Amino acid sequence: MSLVCTCHVGLESVLEKELQSAGITEMEISHGAITIPWTSMRQVYELNFSLRSASRVLLPLFSFDCRSREDLYFACEAFDWRTYFPKNETFAIDAHVRNRAFTNTFYAAQVAKDAVCDRLRKETGRRPSIDTYNPKVQLNLYIGPKEGVVAFDTSGRPLHERGYRQEGAVAPLRENLAAALLMLARYSSEDIFVDPCAGVGTFLIEAALMASNTPPQFLRSDFGFMRHPEFEKPVWEEVKKRALEGRCGLKKDHFFGIEKSKATAAIALHTFRRAGFEKFITFLVGDFRTTELPIAPNLVIANPPYGRRLDEVTALIPLYRALGEFMKAATRKPARGYVLAPFGELDKHLGLHSSHRYEVNNGGIECRFCEFELYE
Repeated sequence: MSLVCTCHVGLESVLEKELQSAGITEMEISHGAITIPWTSMRQVYELNFSLRSASRVLLPLFSFDCRSREDLYFACEAFDWRTYFPKNETFAIDAHVRNRAFTNTFYAAQVAKDAVCDRLRKETGRRPSIDTYNPKVQLNLYIGPKEGVVAFDTSGRPLHERGYRQEGAVAPLRENLAAALLMLARYSSEDIFVDPCAGVGTFLIEAALMASNTPPQFLRSDFGFMRHPEFEKPVWEEVKKRALEGRCGLKKDHFFGIEKSKATAAIALHTFRRAGFEKFITFLVGDFRTTELPIAPNLVIANPPYGRRLDEVTALIPLYRALGEFMKAATRKPARGYVLAPFGELDKHLGLHSSHRYEVNNGGIECRFCEFELYE
């Protein structure tokens, strides 16, 4: 048996290093996913609780030849689902399709849902309900050119949902993407870190979680594995307790954020309190072009606005130029600067020569995570 850990496409190398740090050496890397040997449910709990860059941890249930709708339906209808649906649980299927027999992912998911419901109605006389927002059982369907795989989603809600975000708050950067970019930037607890375009503070919180060795899911109380038939609550409680015992203190004057919008800054401050880091993050309301930092940082990471239309992009050029000047003038050398910028010309206006560019997709927008070495 195996486990599949998914992540943002292009950041597989970051997840690979995380898995290696967890003692896993055997793995198969593919497009946005890494497959590893399954050892125990304890391993499932540990990975869900501690992986920072992962999106989901999937436990494959069965695979099958898939060249048509009939292949998909009969494979899902043939599986005995009763142990996964002991009661009339709600469920959902997340589908990913790379097969010409299916016109879209919704159609494939619907075929699989019909098959699961038909089998359960035949066996139990009950038909489970669909809940795409908060299902009790989350399944994952992948259909490649010739083969399909159905997996139990042991994460449930995606792992970027850490639990510190204010309900309903919208952020331009997912938490696991921010953590992955921090790892690409070789962030360490010794760095004095500033985000001059801080927004709701995602980079700052993820950095604080890393520096304090706090598990990224420490606020979450619900995971998909809790509905798995082999879930053992005492083992899960032990895993959680041991991981939380590894937390360490934070250093003051190591985390700085600047945000121009007062409304956005208010959301960020609420989030810092919810995560327990409000005493350690210095958050300044203002424009980074005119705001003076109390301490010169040696690490700058920014996710500035992108602009959708041509006129919006043109209007952002002065901002990017100022951001480049900020990295040169406000840092304590030697320093490192990183900017997540959309594909195009905006990053050229930073006025700095990048030492590396990582290709990243942020919310459907193709971006570059540009690295700059800053010297006197």
